[in-house]
Amino acid sequence: MSHHNPWMSIADLFSGVLVIMIVLFAAVIALPRVTRSVHGATSATGDGGAPPPTAAQVRALEREAFLDALGQRLNPFIRDRTIRFDRPNRIVAFEDVSFQVASACLTPEASRAVAAIASTVAQQLEQDQALTVGVEGHSDALQIRRLLRGCGWFSDNTQLSTLRATSVRSVIAAGLSPEARARLPVTGWGPDRLRNTIDPYAAENRRVELRFVWLNDAPAQGEGAQAQDAGL
Repeated sequence: MSHHNPWMSIADLFSGVLVIMIVLFAAVIALPRVTRSVHGATSATGDGGAPPPTAAQVRALEREAFLDALGQRLNPFIRDRTIRFDRPNRIVAFEDVSFQVASACLTPEASRAVAAIASTVAQQLEQDQALTVGVEGHSDALQIRRLLRGCGWFSDNTQLSTLRATSVRSVIAAGLSPEARARLPVTGWGPDRLRNTIDPYAAENRRVELRFVWLNDAPAQGEGAQAQDAGL
C-alpha cells in the first residue's frame, strides 16, 4: 500500500507557479521592444501600408492644385480667345486683343481677365516662396518709327512690350508684400521671341505671358509645345 506524500504536491505547485512567473517576467521585458518595432513599422508604412508622401510630393500636389484653380478661373477667357493657357509649360498668355492698338493699355475684357486671376496668383506668391511669376511682354517685328503714348511713352517695340507687361503686373502686384513683388519680375522682349517666325507681323506675336517657375522644378524643355484650350 503506497503512501501519498503531500510535500510532493506542494513542490509541483510551486514549480508550476515558478514557470508561469518566469514566462511573465520574460514577456514584460520583451514588451517594450515589440512595441517599438510595431510603432516603427507603422510609422514607416502608414495606416494603409504605403509610405507617406515626401515633402517634395506634397509640394508638387499643391502646385498642381493651384494650376487647376487657375485654369478654372481662366476658362471663360480661354473660350473667347482673350487668353491662352499652356498648362504643361505653365504659361498664361494674354493675346494681342488684350491691348488697344499701338498702346500698352489693357482692353476692358483683358482687365477683367487679369482681375479674375490676380488674387489667385497673388495668394500663391505669398504662400509659396519657391514660386516666381515672370511677366514677359512680346511684340511683332513691325517697327515703331516715332514716339507714341498709350499708358506710357514708347519709341520702339521693346519699350512697348515692357509697358504692356507692366500693365498686367500692376494689377497682380497690388497689395502684395515687398518680398512677393520681388518674385514678379517684368521683361520686355520686343520682337526677339516671336511665336510665329514664319509671319513676324502676325497678331499672335503680340502678347504678354505669365511664366510660373518653381525653384528646382522647371518643366522639361519642349514639353507641352501646343497651348491648351483649357486648364487640363
